Amino acid sequence: MRHGLGAASTSTFDHAQLDLQNQVEAVVQAGDTYYQAHVAGYELDYTDAVLAYQAAGQAGATNVGPEIDASGAPTVTKPLTQQAWTLNGQLAQVPRSGAASPSQGFPSAYFTKADADKAKAIVTQMVTLYNQAISKGSASIGQSTAPVLPPTPTPIPSTPSALPMVALGVTAAAVATVVITRTGHKRGWARA
Repeated sequence: MRHGLGAASTSTFDHAQLDLQNQVEAVVQAGDTYYQAHVAGYELDYTDAVLAYQAAGQAGATNVGPEIDASGAPTVTKPLTQQAWTLNGQLAQVPRSGAASPSQGFPSAYFTKADADKAKAIVTQMVTLYNQAISKGSASIGQSTAPVLPPTPTPIPSTPSALPMVALGVTAAAVATVVITRTGHKRGWARA
């Protein structure tokens, strides 16, 4: 949102920062969770981690980068967001270096740990560039942004089989709350 002749509102870069955290960094954390589960399980296929990193990069390139540039200082931010855009192209092109081996349970090529490491490095560079663009853009128009808080670490499950439980933790807590709340109701609710 702009007021007057191109001056950005006081929340435009804050909104871009929030979107960066929610649309990109949160998805990177999901990729990290997959990655750690594969490491813990001594697995060879890191496809889900790489796909999460690629999704995070795509969200940055198509949503967050343009939002940053539209926040009021495109001459300052575009050189950085364009670098991130270029990196996203590289991220999308990370090849699957694991060879198909149907007899070993790999019917098609897959992403290896080395591929996941490369994808993680690229998406991390992208996040750094977006943070720099937000910081430099807001400073150039005299706008302060909320401090960038480090992401909350994703708990690492002790075994790969615990991964679905991590993903369902919030849902299970919400369901348990509803069940507990409803079981105490006097009108026709059964006791658990």
